[in-house]
Amino acid sequence: MADADLRNLLTDAELSTLRSAYDVNVLFNASRASLAAPFPPGGPLVDFIVGHAYHPEVMSPRERERTLIALLATQNQGRGMTVAVHLYWGLMEGLSITDVTETLLLVGIYAGVSVYAQALGTFRVLLGALREGASKGREGATTAALIPTLLGSFR
Repeated sequence: MADADLRNLLTDAELSTLRSAYDVNVLFNASRASLAAPFPPGGPLVDFIVGHAYHPEVMSPRERERTLIALLATQNQGRGMTVAVHLYWGLMEGLSITDVTETLLLVGIYAGVSVYAQALGTFRVLLGALREGASKGREGATTAALIPTLLGSFR
């Protein structure tokens, strides 16, 4: 049986491989494309969000992602691609698996046990996808290589 404890699903070495292959610009570009392409006049809003809210002097990337994980897990009932992307983004910006699970527990306290359970399930699937990417070495662990896996897992 697979380990039930999420903290054991990704080793420190695997997380290190993923972080060394992480490229925040790939995430920014994918986010811009997914938000602005459906309605191009919305592009300036996306540019403002990335230029202001994602600026490290406004909020550290680690703090921003922890906040977004809580907010998005609550809004999306713990499920979906947006939640998964920010779980990934948070890990890459320095959150530990324990940091994320503690954040999800707090979400569960305020948003309900069903949201908590769904968010843990989303995180479990994400960690499995990240482990698979890390097992392929640096090439499989790049942000660009992982995005199609995430799309397939969460759409």
